[in-house]
Amino acid sequence: MDEKMRFSVYCTELFRTKHALSGQQVMNLFKVYGVLEYVDSCYGALHVMGADYILDDLESLIADGGYVPDGPDRL
Repeated sequence: MDEKMRFSVYCTELFRTKHALSGQQVMNLFKVYGVLEYVDSCYGALHVMGADYILDDLESLIADGGYVPDGPDRL
């Protein structure tokens, strides 16, 4: 498993634990909002952040309606 994949699993587990969701629920939510694509595209910046920052970022992403890969706010 490469580092990006490990980090995606880490982010998924952080979110799952905080929100008391099943793995399937988190994956469904992440799919709808493009969270894993976001984590992959922002790996360089995110993987050096702490758990609280990562969770806040993912929650904001979902609250804002999701990741748009070619949108104007793309990193």
